[in-house]
Amino acid sequence: MPMCKAREWNVTACVAPRRNVFSISGGDRMERIANRRPVVVQIMLMMLLSLAAHGISDEQKKKPITTPAREIYVPFEDFNVLLESQTRHVFMTRKQYQELVRRAAVAPDKQAPVGASILSANYQAIIESGRARVLGELQLEVLAGGVQTIPLELSGVGILSAILDGQAASLAKGDGGRPLLVVEGRGRYELTLELIIPIVSAVDRQSLNFQLPTPSSTRFSLAVPGDVTIKEGAEVIRRHFDEQDGMTRFDILPPAGPTQLSLSLSNRRLRERSAVVARSVLVDEITEAYERLHATVSLGLLHGAAAEFR
Repeated sequence: MPMCKAREWNVTACVAPRRNVFSISGGDRMERIANRRPVVVQIMLMMLLSLAAHGISDEQKKKPITTPAREIYVPFEDFNVLLESQTRHVFMTRKQYQELVRRAAVAPDKQAPVGASILSANYQAIIESGRARVLGELQLEVLAGGVQTIPLELSGVGILSAILDGQAASLAKGDGGRPLLVVEGRGRYELTLELIIPIVSAVDRQSLNFQLPTPSSTRFSLAVPGDVTIKEGAEVIRRHFDEQDGMTRFDILPPAGPTQLSLSLSNRRLRERSAVVARSVLVDEITEAYERLHATVSLGLLHGAAAEFR
């Protein structure tokens, strides 16, 4: 009766036991049998290779190849040698180890590349006597959980108030003394800032040196008393002079980083004060009979008006 042995590729190969007894006499028969053996072995190898190629099922092809865990069995009486060799060994049961492996296989939470950012900003500024008052509304978005800090690029300004969603905002100092906004929890927030910027007045212009957070979506409107123009520091989108209230309103695009905004003096201020640059050369001539003073004076009127000079 044939003897069968199951292979790993779900194919059963059967080999029948040898029952025939050959009586061989003479050298010719021995030579013929010896010549047949290589052919029989080659045919059997080809059959086995064909079964191996076509006998693997599709289900076994789909099974992932996993590397088996390596286990080393140590006698209990020699177990102290492993524990005493290094201090970072931990003894636990197999159940505890499998639980740790299961927890380690859990995919970690995906963290956002940026914890929080400023989406947009809208500033409205008005120039008063010696200063500019700025009201800013900033839209924020927090993408990570927990406590997050958002750097506020504020420089050259004074903070009068900071309101975050109707409540007082938490501010801290960062590198260089610049303020940091502290927020907690994911979501969108609205930050309202009230700022003061000092004005530096020169003979023919007035300047503001400041830095504000300027995300990609930033709007900045400026109202100045009198009929003025912006000389440098920002790109003017729109300018309008209202003769009724005597105000010039600008829509500008401030650059990112420190800004030095220079404006001309208003015509109202020109009427209040005038500026004159005078250059003179004096020559004193002294003789035995008299003393004569020669004076050459040149006047430059920068702004204002004058009927006479004394």
